[in-house]
Amino acid sequence: KLDDIDLVASHGHTVFHEPWNGMTGQIGDGAAIAAETRLLVVNDLRSMDVAYGGQGAPIVPIGEIHLFNEYRLLLNIGGI
Repeated sequence: KLDDIDLVASHGHTVFHEPWNGMTGQIGDGAAIAAETRLLVVNDLRSMDVAYGGQGAPIVPIGEIHLFNEYRLLLNIGGI
């Protein structure tokens, strides 16, 4: 149910990613998602990591650990 959702996390779709040059770009509008859903939205997840010298990825493994820990195998096909 919509009432059970605390927030929406959206990193958008990566259209440009050169962390070695300190640059990454995603499309996706957190404000539009918030306006449409009336929920708290966390977005632009890669930029801070890249700004501090990181690769900006992977961003999913911690969620996979908590959401799917009962499975022996999980294949993340993101980025293809």
